[in-house]
Amino acid sequence: MLSNSRQGTMPVNGDHSYIQLDHDGWVKSTFTERHCVKYVADDQNTTHCLCGQTQEHHIDTHGEESIQEDNKEWHPITHTLGKPTDAFGSINFLGGSPPNKAQYIRLAYDSSSDDIFQLLTKRWEYGQPKLVISVHGDSVQLNSQLKCIFPKGLVGAAKITGESIST
Repeated sequence: MLSNSRQGTMPVNGDHSYIQLDHDGWVKSTFTERHCVKYVADDQNTTHCLCGQTQEHHIDTHGEESIQEDNKEWHPITHTLGKPTDAFGSINFLGGSPPNKAQYIRLAYDSSSDDIFQLLTKRWEYGQPKLVISVHGDSVQLNSQLKCIFPKGLVGAAKITGESIST
């Protein structure tokens, strides 16, 4: 269950008091997410861009001018634009006893590590991390067996260390 980023609340340090996730707009003014604005056909999956999105997604989102048939190289610096992130809030993981609630945020690859640290330690009031796991990429490139095993391994590593996961 996802809660709206404007209405989302999270427990502070595991207790039952709650804080607003972005009551002053700091998250939206500090963090961006990147969106592909130049379609480059994937030779292995011709209906998709090298960013992983479909050609229809590019046209629907950015219009016909986003199609770039002559270039066969895709890079996030030249083919994406940043905009204030609108993907953040809290997630309820049901099925545990008690159910777990966790914060999430979609960040651009070039987000400032100082800003991320401030988000985790000051805004979300986590303690200073002992370990940070950061995963970059897209699950589209993983085979189906790895798609099942990889998240379980990440969750296991987070449980063992008591840390968070950044993907």
